[in-house]
Amino acid sequence: MTTSTSFSIPKDYVIKKFYEYGYGTQYIKSNDTYHCSCPICLEGKSFGKKKRCWYIPAKDLIYCHNCGWSSRPLKWIMQAGLISREDIQREIEEGEFSIINLDKKRLDIDFENIIKCQEDEILPENIIDLSNKLQLDYYKANSVINKALNYIKSRRLDTAVNRPKTFFISLKDRTHKNRLVIPFYDCNGKIIFYQSRAFGANIDDYMEDVKYLSKKNSQKSIFNIDKVSDDIEEIFLFEGPIDSCFVKNGVAVGGITPSREKSLTDIQEEQLDYFRMNHRFIWVLDSQWLDDASYEKTRILLENGESVFVWPEKVGKRFKDFNEMCMAGKQNEVPKECIVNNTLSGEAGLLKYKLLMKNR
Repeated sequence: MTTSTSFSIPKDYVIKKFYEYGYGTQYIKSNDTYHCSCPICLEGKSFGKKKRCWYIPAKDLIYCHNCGWSSRPLKWIMQAGLISREDIQREIEEGEFSIINLDKKRLDIDFENIIKCQEDEILPENIIDLSNKLQLDYYKANSVINKALNYIKSRRLDTAVNRPKTFFISLKDRTHKNRLVIPFYDCNGKIIFYQSRAFGANIDDYMEDVKYLSKKNSQKSIFNIDKVSDDIEEIFLFEGPIDSCFVKNGVAVGGITPSREKSLTDIQEEQLDYFRMNHRFIWVLDSQWLDDASYEKTRILLENGESVFVWPEKVGKRFKDFNEMCMAGKQNEVPKECIVNNTLSGEAGLLKYKLLMKNR
C-alpha cells in the first residue's frame, strides 16, 4: 500500500459514500449532481425534509447550503463517516466499491445518534445532540457548546449511573436558547417532553435566573421512566431530573406543589400506575435541613400518606441535594439503601419527622 500523502478518489467511490452517509440521497440527471440531507450539520428542523448538501462531480466538490461546508470529497467522507484517510485509501486500493443504483433513495438509513425532525417535533428549534460525535466536531469551537459539555462533566452527568441517553442544546430557540435541554422519554423510548436548565451560558440575565423551563403548552411526564427496572422494588421520585441520575430507578417529576389536590399531571399518574402493583414509591426531595420548601413539602407528603426520604442531619446540613453530594464525594451512584434506611411514612413517620426537625 502506498504511503503517499495525496491520492486520487474515483468518482464511483465518492458516489457510494455520498449515498452511504447522506440521508435521502438523490441523483439529478439533468446536471449530473447529487444532493442529500447533510449528515454533518443535520439541517435543523429541515433534516430529512430538505436536501441542501450537494456533490458536484464536475467541480470535485461537496457543498452544504445550510452550514456552508465546502471541501473536496476526501475531507467530507472522513468527517461524515468518521473514517480515517488510511481506511479510505485501503478501500479504494482493494476496489471494494461499485456504482450503486442511482435511483435508489436511502430512506431506510438508521442514524442511531440522530433525532429525526418530524412535523410534530417535540424538541426546541435547531437542536444539537450533545452525544453526537459528528455534531460535536462541527461545533467544537463554539463556546456555548463547550460550556455545556464542561457543565455536564463537572456535574458528573456523563458518568452518573442513571443518566439519560443524551442531553441536548439549542443555539437558536427563542425560549430555550443556550440552556441544557433534558429529554423526558416515555416507556417506549420516545421523547414526549423536555425541560431546559440554566447553566451560565445565556446572556439574558432573566433566562439565567429561571432555573428550569418546561416545554410550552405540554403536560409534564416522568423523567427516566424508560429506565425503571423490575429488579428493584422501589421507585425513587425526585423533583429535579439531575438528582435522579444518581440513583438506580430514580425518576423525576419536574417539580411538585403537594399542597394542591394533585401533585402529578394526568400523564405522570398514568405512567406511574403501571408500576404501582410491584413497586414502592419513595419521595426524595432536597435536604429538609437546608431548604425551607423541601421541609414543608415533606410534611405535606407525609400527611398525605406518602413515603419520604429524610436526610440524616449530619449529611443534610452539609449538602443541599444528591448531585451536590455526589460531586463532593466524586460518586456516580448513591446506593438505594441510603434512601430506604432513612425513609419515613405513616403517622409514626410524621411524628418522628416533627421531632427530628424540632430544632432545625
